[in-house]
Amino acid sequence: MRPLCIAAFIQALALSAWAGPLEDAAAAHQRGDYATAARIYQTLADRGDANAQNSLGVMYLYGQGARRDYTQARKWFRQAAALGSPAAQFNLGEMYFRSQGVEQDLLEAARWYNRAAEQGHSRAQFTLAAFYLIGAGVRVNPQKAAYWFERAAAQGHAEAQQELGKMYGAGRGVPRDLVSAYKWLALSRANARTDVVRNSASRALQHVAAAMTPAQVSEARQLASVWRATPSKVRYQ
Repeated sequence: MRPLCIAAFIQALALSAWAGPLEDAAAAHQRGDYATAARIYQTLADRGDANAQNSLGVMYLYGQGARRDYTQARKWFRQAAALGSPAAQFNLGEMYFRSQGVEQDLLEAARWYNRAAEQGHSRAQFTLAAFYLIGAGVRVNPQKAAYWFERAAAQGHAEAQQELGKMYGAGRGVPRDLVSAYKWLALSRANARTDVVRNSASRALQHVAAAMTPAQVSEARQLASVWRATPSKVRYQ
């Protein structure tokens, strides 16, 4: 067996061995047994498990089982991010964006959002797109905004679908395309988890439909009906 194959095999065995404890910790975390979750996460985090490091950071960030500690949260997010965890990279972006234990730094936030977005993290993709749309931490770039909105939208992110639909409707960052606008707005309304997003999508949908022919509306509805999300394999927390 070649050295690289052996290394990959050993890593796979290690990840398999940790999968059970990590799942146990996640279950404890979910049911509010923070003491158990923290104990298992800490053990795995000390061994270099990026998922456990990120989850431990989340517990410190929200004060779950212990006093909220932004310094510890940032420490564990950074370790997990260095190991390539997109969830930790996103969480670091959030800390710099929302001034959680640090002064707001939009440049640093954008940098971490970008790293997570490139790995398929839909919330990072959406936030990075919004940054490009308004020029937060990056130069205004409607084309890049549309690019990242589309990638988040493809995963079923309702807010991204709505923003993408609006961009197609206005021809901002993408060629004006009312059929695509209607499709994405209809999907946003269908996938919305809150009334605010759903109602906003409905209003935008009515506005776009008023400028369309019946044939265009029919085409857009057909496209929306056959659309299926292509979710990333990224683990979120």
